[in-house]
Amino acid sequence: MIEWRLSIGNRFTGLVVCPDPQWPNMWRIHYGGRISEMVNLARAKDAAISWVGGGKGIRWERRETPAEGSSVAPNEPTATSPPDKAAHPPPVPADPEAAR
Repeated sequence: MIEWRLSIGNRFTGLVVCPDPQWPNMWRIHYGGRISEMVNLARAKDAAISWVGGGKGIRWERRETPAEGSSVAPNEPTATSPPDKAAHPPPVPADPEAAR
């Protein structure tokens, strides 16, 4: 999941803009247990800045975290990973004479 964290100077404001889990391309501002209405990303960032009163030194930090409930562990092979030949040797025919 991607989130945007608002800082002023080196101080984190506590405001985080996160995607809505149900609606694609819609975002919500999270602050102190409160959650905003859904808006697009540009409007969410603008509204978050206005919540803290604007000012100089505004900085957005983009963070990406693994999606909750992700079924793929980081070290597991994926469908696009090349096969491991040692772990999966070629099949051996049941009757060696039949292979000739």
